[in-house]
Amino acid sequence: KYSDVCSTFYGGLFPDPGRSSIHVPLVILPFMEHGDLHSFLKATRYGDVPMFVPYQSLLGFMIDIAAGMEYLSLQGFLHRDLAARNCMLGDDLHVCVADFGLSKNIYSSNYYRQTNMDVNMPVRWMAIESLSDFLYTTKSDVWSFGITMWEITSRGKMPYPGISGHELLDFLENGHRLKQGDNDSKLYELMLSCWHRDPSQRPGFGELGQSLKALLSELPPLEASNEAHYINLGLEAAGDHQDSAEVLKIFLYKYIIFHFSKNR
Repeated sequence: KYSDVCSTFYGGLFPDPGRSSIHVPLVILPFMEHGDLHSFLKATRYGDVPMFVPYQSLLGFMIDIAAGMEYLSLQGFLHRDLAARNCMLGDDLHVCVADFGLSKNIYSSNYYRQTNMDVNMPVRWMAIESLSDFLYTTKSDVWSFGITMWEITSRGKMPYPGISGHELLDFLENGHRLKQGDNDSKLYELMLSCWHRDPSQRPGFGELGQSLKALLSELPPLEASNEAHYINLGLEAAGDHQDSAEVLKIFLYKYIIFHFSKNR
């Protein structure tokens, strides 16, 4: 078990009560009380959760994700769908990387080339080489991590507003990238390094994690217990708006249906 990656346990096959001859897969996931990170960030931006998430916490989210992705990359896995919606937030404000429906294990090579074009891909999070040549490497995941960092600092906004999916490759090929917005200049430089045209020039997840920790060390420290306390108070106050347990049920249902349909 690695704390920055959501553990997934396949509990085997169990009989369908309504159809005794058919067995259905059981997937067991850890309970992450606050659901997916994207919904959480949007709720704080729209005021559904009456609270302010400090900049230090946002950097902490990024550090957790970088650690999880470093572990996956060292195990030879490509995630291929890294985004805030696919990261889960626990009651201790710890973020885990989740949803491995598009992941691939690169056994003897360091890349994966997609051949099945019928799969819906997360275009706005994809690296330029994945969009143009259907090529995926760990450095493609690094590109997606840069987009995820931008999502976190924008509190869940959609990347590339005003740009359609069909226009995105030309937009990127012409040298354009997501705008800085309200991002700190040092953090934005780190994002830009993830979006380098040459994958070999992008940093690795270990380096990104260290850079983010260095940025965090420049800020006044937060009392961890107080941080969790105030954020959890805000989430409790928003309980009438959204039941976080229901969010997890929906996530689990979609996860099971995807894998069941994929492997039929």
